[in-house]
Amino acid sequence: MIMIGSKLKSRYKIISLLGDGGMSTVYRAERITDKHLFAIKEVKNSFIDASEKTQVLNQFKMEAKILSKLNHPNLPKVEDFFVIKTTPYLVMEYVEGKTIEDILIENQGRPMDELTVLNWAVQLCRVLYFLSIQNPRPIVFRDLKPGNIIATKDGKIKLIDFGIARFFKKEKNSDTYIFGTPGYAAPEQYGLGQTDNRSDIYSLGATMHHCLTGKDPRGNPFEFVPPMALNKNVTKKTSDIIVKAVAYEKEKRYQTTLEMKDEIYKALVEAARPRGAKTRRLNINEATRQLNMKNVSCGNKMKTFELALPYIGCYTHKGSISFNQPWISAEPKEFNEKTILTNIKVDTSQLKSGKIYEPVMMIKSSAGTIQLPAKIKAKRAFLLPLGILMAVVFSALLFYLIKLSH
Repeated sequence: MIMIGSKLKSRYKIISLLGDGGMSTVYRAERITDKHLFAIKEVKNSFIDASEKTQVLNQFKMEAKILSKLNHPNLPKVEDFFVIKTTPYLVMEYVEGKTIEDILIENQGRPMDELTVLNWAVQLCRVLYFLSIQNPRPIVFRDLKPGNIIATKDGKIKLIDFGIARFFKKEKNSDTYIFGTPGYAAPEQYGLGQTDNRSDIYSLGATMHHCLTGKDPRGNPFEFVPPMALNKNVTKKTSDIIVKAVAYEKEKRYQTTLEMKDEIYKALVEAARPRGAKTRRLNINEATRQLNMKNVSCGNKMKTFELALPYIGCYTHKGSISFNQPWISAEPKEFNEKTILTNIKVDTSQLKSGKIYEPVMMIKSSAGTIQLPAKIKAKRAFLLPLGILMAVVFSALLFYLIKLSH
């Protein structure tokens, strides 16, 4: 173990200990030239035999190889890799935050907030999908669990510890080594077959189950009661997603993380929508990338539509929504990483019957800029004349009845 205050390669100064695991130790360090913070991982030398040392060193080199080639907002960036007296060191981006395992410990078995867990799950689906499409070979993480996920204060997720990740080879029927954490690891990781992206989907489902129920899966691997049976605050949609993700047979799970992410989007909207809300939902035509607003009745009222941000690709980002017409606006105009729903308001008093309007919604966020056009045909409101007609008919009927009684 390195002494606090020690220097490595005359470039980094060790500031504190961040974590101490079975195979490695992680330190917080600063670059001497500019005081920039990094996390430095050191492989331990306490091995049982030479074969174990070779295996661990190979894993460490694999982690360095994988991370050095990847660039994704939910992965730590690699700064440096070197060996000092046969001990390898990996210098990575320092992430300020807590592991989800630490957060669960602080909660003392209490379930976590559903929207928070779904937010994390969306980010994990994105990074797992990114790994699954790497060329020439997809990457399977194989050890997704609360202890390998760091959550920052602003809700961002970082997936850490690629020590047992592997490149997927279609021609192989099983893995060379059996790896993973019991409870979170899929059945095929116990030597029953080759791991693939569906193995990571299982681990994600197990992690979500732990977060939403407070029940640690390590006690009874492969046994997952539907979350809504253990936590009444979990929506059925979220519960069903988790049950499918942790199916024992991988053919019954989600086949891709994109498929799972799309279902999580639906769960997010369902969980965020106020109960009994009757606001008209604003959808997007995927073929034309156009807002489906269609006919809007003219009148003196403000017409409100519900817009779900996950469906337009800016969820988990900060940004703003604006329009090129004064009679249509978003409320709120600004959104952050956790915003799921926003309202689009149309001032119908400024619309003329029979006229076609084509406003454009501009979304600026940390993910980029999106422009979504809409086509609205203003039509005459029939509710007010109909109401007047009914009142006249009712009055006439009442007058007739009174006349008959006399």
